[in-house]
Amino acid sequence: MENILWNVLSAHGLTDREIGRCIYRLQKEGSPYAEAKLQKDGSVVDGAYEVALNPYIRFANVFAPLLEDSAFCESQEGNLLFHGTAQLLSAVDRISGADRDTFVKRQMEDEIRGGCYGSKAADLMSTLTTLEKSALLDYLLQFYRGRGEPYPFIGAVLLLFPQSLVFREKQKPDVLYICLDTAENETQAARFETVKMLLLPMGTTVRLSWQQPFVLTDISELEQYGNTLV
Repeated sequence: MENILWNVLSAHGLTDREIGRCIYRLQKEGSPYAEAKLQKDGSVVDGAYEVALNPYIRFANVFAPLLEDSAFCESQEGNLLFHGTAQLLSAVDRISGADRDTFVKRQMEDEIRGGCYGSKAADLMSTLTTLEKSALLDYLLQFYRGRGEPYPFIGAVLLLFPQSLVFREKQKPDVLYICLDTAENETQAARFETVKMLLLPMGTTVRLSWQQPFVLTDISELEQYGNTLV
């Protein structure tokens, strides 16, 4: 089974909470070749998004009893039944073709949300989009299966702070220099400290700057060719 419906939902940068509150409607206009379309420009009650679903491509048999009675399908009860069925199909879409890592990541997510890593980690997880959360869980998997390298931590920093500059000296591989290039505030500081707590290997030191870039002053490796320093 293809994951078209789930991919449409996750590709728009929604959180799990927003996806869970989506309202599914029968598609009445637009391309007959599009299975699902998220109406991001037309949010409905309390910020919930409406998803126009064309069931004829893959789910005609599932919706057949409902679609055959157009009057009932247009009623409030019919709309509710259509929404509930589509919601179940999106859940099936989500796990179809899943491998072992998918379930390991889901278990880690449940543990984080349940407070096993502290309240700040739980809060961070609830604010991430689906794609951000998946990437962060991927970095956690790499971290636990790795050899103490800081690459999962660096990846998570760049994920949450995309303007960051991260580097380390060859002579001091256990020291990371990070410029986040963003204004420091309580929310941003909590996000960074949470990522640091989750993914920074033991024995690794972080030298952090928020908006002031680092200045490299060690010129011992510079060589001069004519009037040029290399």
